Amino acid sequence: MRRPAKKPPQWGRRITIAGSLLFALWPASPLGPATVKLDPLPERVAPAAAQQDIVPEAVWLVSRGSEADLYSNGLRVENRYRVSNVGRPLDGRPAGIVFHTTESHQAPFAEERSRELTRIGANLIAYIRRHKSYHFVIDRFGRVNRVVEEADAANHAGWSIWADARREYVGLNQIFLGVALEAETAAQGITPAQLQAGKTLIAMLRSKYEIAAANCVTHGQVSVNPHNFRVGHHTDWGGSFPFTDLGLPDNYSLPLPAIAHFGFRSDGAFAQAAGPRLLKSVELAERQLAGNAAARGVMVEAYRAELRKQFQGFKEQIP
Repeated sequence: MRRPAKKPPQWGRRITIAGSLLFALWPASPLGPATVKLDPLPERVAPAAAQQDIVPEAVWLVSRGSEADLYSNGLRVENRYRVSNVGRPLDGRPAGIVFHTTESHQAPFAEERSRELTRIGANLIAYIRRHKSYHFVIDRFGRVNRVVEEADAANHAGWSIWADARREYVGLNQIFLGVALEAETAAQGITPAQLQAGKTLIAMLRSKYEIAAANCVTHGQVSVNPHNFRVGHHTDWGGSFPFTDLGLPDNYSLPLPAIAHFGFRSDGAFAQAAGPRLLKSVELAERQLAGNAAARGVMVEAYRAELRKQFQGFKEQIP
């Protein structure tokens, strides 16, 4: 589900002199001595650990072709629609995956509608290819389509924040892969074919890039509005993503980094769009933020204001 607001441009913070790609990636410092001083970077309690990482079995490329690639776990990736975009920073290795819904028109999934389903899917892929929106799109028949090359950035996450036990990430276009399932929030759920294809695709990507399970998250978890400091600017897969069915831990149990690390808030619209699983992560993040403030002997709102000031400082450095 997407809010009726203009999607802001992708951005991030540059930490390397070479190149012009912008993204943010810096250590999440452990808690040090209590202090009010938060400049240039506030010390923060490390985020709560995710459930034990579920390490996928090794998956390798069996054959590569102009039409499709075949992998050892049975995954077939269609290459007919692939397109290049701006390259990734550093070594081009993604740190995580953001899952999206396409929020496109959904015809009833029935045999007599096969022609219509095929036509809708083809039009959708053409639109996504034109806008270079995602790295992969899984259609309703379970076909995995490669769109933007894995080595390139895709325009999928916009203003976005995430963090793991070691790093904070701002501007996930540059450092996370975008995987979209042809689905609409209001329609509820995905097809069994999409579920099976998603599981094999995730296993391949995690095996290939050593992606931590905790960094496989939904757009609804990472999307933010930097103008009013609210989480959930986009809420696709806000609280209904089938993590466990796809071989992942339930990452809705993790506190939202945008709140805990940068002082953002949730609002009524987010609460309405998100399910109880995602709202729990908001509660956990608020507790983490309050714990950080108490450890420094400062009021919660004063600490939140300092975190926001830090974020604004990063934002103003972006051309």
